[in-house]
This record gives sequence, structure tokens and C-alpha cells, in this order.
Amino acid sequence: RREELLTSDEELNRMWILRKLLHSMEDIDATEFLIDKLKDTKTNDEFFASMKRK
Repeated sequence: RREELLTSDEELNRMWILRKLLHSMEDIDATEFLIDKLKDTKTNDEFFASMKRK
């Protein structure tokens, strides 16, 4: 992975936090969580902003 070359430091940090959160969940729960969050957003910025609010 070389996402540090493609994303800002802030976005990279958000991605790591999301990965840690998802890693602690069961596969099905993590998938359902992501699907539920992604349904309500149109962009990555909206997605991460929705994560920040909750």
C-alpha cells in the first residue's frame, strides 16, 4: 500500500482509525456497518464527516 502518496495526512489518519474500528468487529458486522454508512453519503469526504459526527 502506498496510500500516503495519494491522500492527505488527515485522510490517511481517518482511514487508519476506520481500519482499527472495522478490525475489532466481526466480518458481517463490519460489512453491514460500512454499507449503512456508505448508503447515506456520496463522497469520501461526506463519509468521513459522517463518521466524525457519530
